[in-house]
Amino acid sequence: EMVITTPIDGKVIATIYDIAGAQRAVRIGEAAGGLCRMTIGDMLQRGVYLVKMQVSQHQAVEKMVLGK
Repeated sequence: EMVITTPIDGKVIATIYDIAGAQRAVRIGEAAGGLCRMTIGDMLQRGVYLVKMQVSQHQAVEKMVLGK
């Protein structure tokens, strides 16, 4: 599970890239009260990923380390 905090509520789009820049997944959720929880499941292997998060006109990129 991935938890995203946002300054505003609304539709959250999280695009996950591997360290080489290849897109691996897209998750769409809804932020309420500044939080959005998204399930990643078993679709990603252990490793380092970049997550581009977009809410309305705001966007950010964060590093995510996934260990199973």
